[in-house]
Amino acid sequence: MMSLEQHAKALLSSPDTDPSQFHQDYDQFLWMLCTASREEIRTLAPKLFDDPLIRLPIPLQVVLFRILGLEYLGDEETANMALSGIAMYCDPIEHENAIATIRSGISK
Repeated sequence: MMSLEQHAKALLSSPDTDPSQFHQDYDQFLWMLCTASREEIRTLAPKLFDDPLIRLPIPLQVVLFRILGLEYLGDEETANMALSGIAMYCDPIEHENAIATIRSGISK
């Protein structure tokens, strides 16, 4: 079975000329993300700040960072990584909606 990171790299290497393959790889990565262990998500998250994984589709990155923050409520270092990842892409209103629960977990 492929790891979450391997699925991310497969998505990045999907041929531009085959949209159906890209959609299949996108769906597979999203499924893996939703069913991954919190440790696997925690391991992959810092790699999204660097090439090549920073080139993953933005919605998938924001989902990963939000899951990360929610899985590690109360862990300030991990929550700050999640908040930074979300802040890279969201406008101020989206950002506030996406981080409300994560931020409340830090302040407890």
